[in-house]
Amino acid sequence: MIDYFKDINFPTEEEIAKAKETEQKQLRMDRSDQFDRLCPLGFKDTISDRLDQNAVKLSKDWADGNIEKLNILIGGATGVGKTRLSWLILKRKFVMYGLRYNHIGAESFARRLNNEKHLMDLMCSESILLFDDLGKERDTPTAEAGVFELIRERMDRQKPTIYTTNYNPEALLDRFIKKETGSAICRRLKESSLCIAMK
Repeated sequence: MIDYFKDINFPTEEEIAKAKETEQKQLRMDRSDQFDRLCPLGFKDTISDRLDQNAVKLSKDWADGNIEKLNILIGGATGVGKTRLSWLILKRKFVMYGLRYNHIGAESFARRLNNEKHLMDLMCSESILLFDDLGKERDTPTAEAGVFELIRERMDRQKPTIYTTNYNPEALLDRFIKKETGSAICRRLKESSLCIAMK
């Protein structure tokens, strides 16, 4: 009987594992380059060592799935690096895990909601979303209803969201005209989010 395979050198398990590792490394490099091309210029070169290190560690743990919370809520005063940290999280989620992402400011979301009918569905369907400056949107019933729908819909779809805000829970609640809507939003965020107060 002729052995057709005697002259073929099949790769070992070690060689296959090394090839897969090399392929994954190249894929992450390609994703990193792609992310850097699309990331806003002001956040592209963020150095994590200059940010609140406890917040950096917690957010990395969350991004890697080591903290069982669907969302992450980053609070703190203006200038502490909330949005910078959020872009680092987005980059890790995209580079390491290939999650498709999007971002929008709360004020922009509220302003565009009535005129761009596809906006809500787009923001609700992304694999991961950065919703920046929660509480800075217009304090109108339409804006409040839109923010509540976005939060509820993304939770129902089990889509992780990064929220940033300048407000503590009490101050955020005071931003809402309809207190029942504000209470529902704050309750859902608290229940579903890893909450980080940046220094």
